[in-house]
Amino acid sequence: MSWVAKRETKCEEDAVFSQLGLFDVHMPLIYGEGRKKALVRLQKEIKESLNEDQTWTLLDSLRFSQINARQMTIKNAHARTCKWLLKGSEYPNWFDGTKLGEYHGFLWIKGKPRTGKLTLIKFALTNARETIKDGIVISFFNARGEDLEKSIIGTYQSLLLQLLE
Repeated sequence: MSWVAKRETKCEEDAVFSQLGLFDVHMPLIYGEGRKKALVRLQKEIKESLNEDQTWTLLDSLRFSQINARQMTIKNAHARTCKWLLKGSEYPNWFDGTKLGEYHGFLWIKGKPRTGKLTLIKFALTNARETIKDGIVISFFNARGEDLEKSIIGTYQSLLLQLLE
């Protein structure tokens, strides 16, 4: 739904209100509440529209046996190894809500094979979970393992499951 992040509207709430039909939910349109509050209300409406059995069925349909296998096999960084990440501008900017338009909630880490990217990602995730409490989504894209584990569909399933849980 990348179109939502890039959508320009006269009223900031309209970017959220435009999603009501996609999720088949109804809620009052309150202009002036801001995009963030409107999004929180939309999320609440979506959650309330599902009964407990539907929720569990949905979550179970997204799980697969090796969904966390790669993350569990990555060793923790040695003391002080990845601390440089905290001092750069990209990582703190990722947390800054005023820069959401620039980062879209994603922290991209890329580099050559076998250079410690996954260790760095695990460090960043651990630090982020200790720093902010209202949700981090991460997917370890793995080129090894089962077919679903190394596919785009598996990545989407993992992201969606983490969002919904």
